Amino acid sequence: MTTTQPISILLVDDNPLVTESVAAWLEDDGFEVHTAACGTEAIELLATIHIDITLIDLKLPDMSGEELIIKMFGIYPESRFLIHTGTQSYMLSLDLQKLGMQDDDVVYKPVLKLEQLTGLIRRKVMGENLKE
Repeated sequence: MTTTQPISILLVDDNPLVTESVAAWLEDDGFEVHTAACGTEAIELLATIHIDITLIDLKLPDMSGEELIIKMFGIYPESRFLIHTGTQSYMLSLDLQKLGMQDDDVVYKPVLKLEQLTGLIRRKVMGENLKE
């Protein structure tokens, strides 16, 4: 008998309104959501629980989202990441591209079509061939 575990997401954002609303929506869609308000908290949490994918804001109080991705990838190279940003003109840095991140790994705030976010999460975790 096979039991299916929900996809585990770490949502890293220092804005409580964003965190609460996005986390609630993802949980309603069947995901297991953990939250962190800064990079240090995210790294500590990642050391204690299994996370399938991390959704990271670019502007955090203790480090940038890019710095956090690079640190987390260095510790857990099997990790998957999505950037969640309100910066509409953001372009991936070369450092993140070298880690394998692509333009479709960036989700812009506000997420008006949350179904697109959940579809992207499922594709990144379960494989690129998964259709929405």
